[in-house]
Amino acid sequence: MNKLKPSHPLDITAITVDIDWAPDFMIDQLAARFSQAGVKCTWFVTHASPAVDRLKSNPSFELGIHPNFLPGTSHGSNEDEIIEYCLKLVPDAKSVRTHALVQSSPMLCKLKSAYNIQTDCSLFLPHTPLYHPNTVCHAGNTTPLVRIPYNWEDDVECLRPMPSWKVDDSVFHFKGMKIFNFHPVYVELNETDFSRYTALKKKISGVMPLNAIDQSTADEFTQPHVEGVLTFFTELLEKIQLQQRTTYTMTEVTELYLNTYEQY
Repeated sequence: MNKLKPSHPLDITAITVDIDWAPDFMIDQLAARFSQAGVKCTWFVTHASPAVDRLKSNPSFELGIHPNFLPGTSHGSNEDEIIEYCLKLVPDAKSVRTHALVQSSPMLCKLKSAYNIQTDCSLFLPHTPLYHPNTVCHAGNTTPLVRIPYNWEDDVECLRPMPSWKVDDSVFHFKGMKIFNFHPVYVELNETDFSRYTALKKKISGVMPLNAIDQSTADEFTQPHVEGVLTFFTELLEKIQLQQRTTYTMTEVTELYLNTYEQY
């Protein structure tokens, strides 16, 4: 087949979730929302839990790894230990997004050559139109690592001087890839500016980890009647359903890209 050049951007919509040690009830509730809307999702996993195991049984979900390479991480003491820890959580993982987007060229090539990761999603291009995936770590005739940037994230939107929580805002209407990333805790709290999350962390500090809190504890800090991450998430799913847009996992985006576009 004649392949297109990357100057013709993929016009797709996709959603990812960084689990980030969220409690099971938050993961389950988010998963239920995706299932009810018929929307695919790629989940980047940080820890083992029954809720994570339940995600594995849903064919509309892809599970990737979310290794934490920052100092003090509980995932291991060096790169290989950290990657291997995460791959025990998701042994068949083909995609990765590093926690806090920590990355280097040697690390990316190691993920591809030594651990058979096919897709990296650790490149954030906020509110950027007309971009496309790219490839790195070329070696002989092997398939390179495909990097899929994403252009919206809930916590970053919270930090903007004038965040937008309306999917119909013109800033979200552009040609090309539209990949949104959410965190279960920010959706649950309907976060707007990190004040809710900061207060929750202060309350549980030294008492329990985040993944141990229950619904009633979270409810103390939830903002149900304002526009925030939850209202944006809800509106996004509704818009996808209304427009009957096809959604994709990150591995599906990789396959589409490799099968459709010339590689440089």
